[in-house]
Amino acid sequence: MKQTLLLIFSMCSMLSILQAKEIRFTSVPDLFNWNIKNPEAGWEDSLDWFFKTLKAEGPDFTLNAGDLMDARWFETSLIETKTEEYWPGLLQRYAAHDLPVYIAPGDHEYGDDQGLKDSRVARVFGEQMTKLLGMPTNGPDGHEGRAYWVREGNLLLITLDTFEDEGKAFGYTVGEAQLEWFEQVVAQHQDAEFIIVQGHLPIVGPVRSQNSSASMLRGGTDSKIWKAMVAAGVDVYLCGEHHRITTHKKDGIWQVVHGALWGTQKDLNYLKGLVKPGSLELELREFRVDYSGGYIQDHPHREAKNKPREIVTLSEETMTKGPKSSGTLVIQNNGGIKKDRVVKGWFARALNAVPAKIETFREVDGAPKVLYVTHEPGTYHDYIGQREEFEKLASENAWNTDILSGGFDGLLDYLSKQADFAKSYDVVIYNVCMANTKNLEAAYNMIRQTKEHGVDTLLIHGALHTFWHTFSERVVKGSEKKNVIEIGEAGAVVHPSVLEDWERKHPNKEFPIWGDLCGIASHYHVQVSPIYVSKAKEHVVVDGVASKYKTGNDELYMQYYRTKAAEDILFGEMARDPSKKATILWESEYGKGRVMGFTLGHFTHEWKTANFRSVLRGCIEYLAH
Repeated sequence: MKQTLLLIFSMCSMLSILQAKEIRFTSVPDLFNWNIKNPEAGWEDSLDWFFKTLKAEGPDFTLNAGDLMDARWFETSLIETKTEEYWPGLLQRYAAHDLPVYIAPGDHEYGDDQGLKDSRVARVFGEQMTKLLGMPTNGPDGHEGRAYWVREGNLLLITLDTFEDEGKAFGYTVGEAQLEWFEQVVAQHQDAEFIIVQGHLPIVGPVRSQNSSASMLRGGTDSKIWKAMVAAGVDVYLCGEHHRITTHKKDGIWQVVHGALWGTQKDLNYLKGLVKPGSLELELREFRVDYSGGYIQDHPHREAKNKPREIVTLSEETMTKGPKSSGTLVIQNNGGIKKDRVVKGWFARALNAVPAKIETFREVDGAPKVLYVTHEPGTYHDYIGQREEFEKLASENAWNTDILSGGFDGLLDYLSKQADFAKSYDVVIYNVCMANTKNLEAAYNMIRQTKEHGVDTLLIHGALHTFWHTFSERVVKGSEKKNVIEIGEAGAVVHPSVLEDWERKHPNKEFPIWGDLCGIASHYHVQVSPIYVSKAKEHVVVDGVASKYKTGNDELYMQYYRTKAAEDILFGEMARDPSKKATILWESEYGKGRVMGFTLGHFTHEWKTANFRSVLRGCIEYLAH
């Protein structure tokens, strides 16, 4: 009995260790998409650098979602001869760097589009893949070594074959046998924290494309495999084909189209990943190369210059600075509840168009009714993290709280169309950054909530650097600055074309001057620095705030103009340059409503501090009563 218990304990311990390990990997679809020998004179130095980079950044394994070679070979004997000539050489490159690779079939592994039209050709290619590539053979019949799964710790990796034998030709789809197998694999690995699927063809469109036949999976998001992936809780779908980067988030799944055409395109990319207990991190990285010499031959059915160049060299920037990060995604899994914690660069672009909507965060009878407005994830600000900090504050203070959020474009669209979106609230809080937008209908409706409906308003940080086209020459280009005209009574200026466009579209509506709503208008900040904060006067809002304190690094917004109604509450002085001083908290009135502006809070770490939280709490309680 003791031995049995000991064995069970040991097995559980080993399982915990297995699931807790970190997994580092990379993904490079469409490498090479040309017939590249090993060695290939003129390429080896650059390829050696690249494979060493893959090994350093993803030592556990690398993914290649297809299009290994050009492979426009259409006779059986030639297919067998050429695949045996080229494919093992590519595998040797990975082996030379002790780098496991998992390959998904691309259209070029079936003879490109022309080969897929003839099942006799495509079947020979399929047999060669199974025979030569050495991938796991735990997939469904007819896809051995081309569809398979791998378990690495808490990660389940599934490779799909997105090409199906349909008789006379191969279809750009995933068939019933593979679909049934996929569902069985997922059911057997329900303890996996994260699921990544790789396949050659994108499913969600539209997709940026270059030097590609631009193929997509038949049926797109209406296809059975996509619906199965959604039901399975797949986190990420990695794919290629298009030689450009495009990200989409659809039905809870991140689709990442990536990879580029070595030998032709100078801007190349790859993805690196890190899986840890409770988190999946992805980062897109880009670098540049240069080409010279003639064109590599042995590319039948191609025009003279539609071939890869003979010499590939790293650009000077790549040699000195290495690959640059162009997108970051961090997915957290907290007890089965998954959330995008960090979304930057290419990943953030995917969320810009997400429609905005109001969600109830907390209902408290008789409590002040607060609407918090933001857009996620944010480009220069961590609006995901800042929303979390606000929600903690709302819970602690039992405010009746709703959240209005969406992508940047989605929120602007909502605000421009909903004339009374905040009318029923006691306080509306804007934590946004919309400096350069020309969607003045959104500005008009946001101002309307305060000016006409009397909803008291709190503007946090970037909300004060918003709608510059309505009050500042900062967004007017070059010599056109001399043509700006002054409007309002406090010092706002606009370009005549902006005013004329508004009056043409809205002849009976007053031009929305965002700087006048703010009370103190700003259109620039000084260098990031700690800020010394002091009280301009005693005020109930800052009763719980230290009389003098020092922030962490933050942005000090400098005054452009101020209205007569603005009254200072807190001053800020730049720690690195005491000559830089500005009001950082004030109150004002605009129409029927009260307004407070608070310029701190660029970084989420400031939102966690006692003084910042005290100011927010004080402002909201003051405005709500």
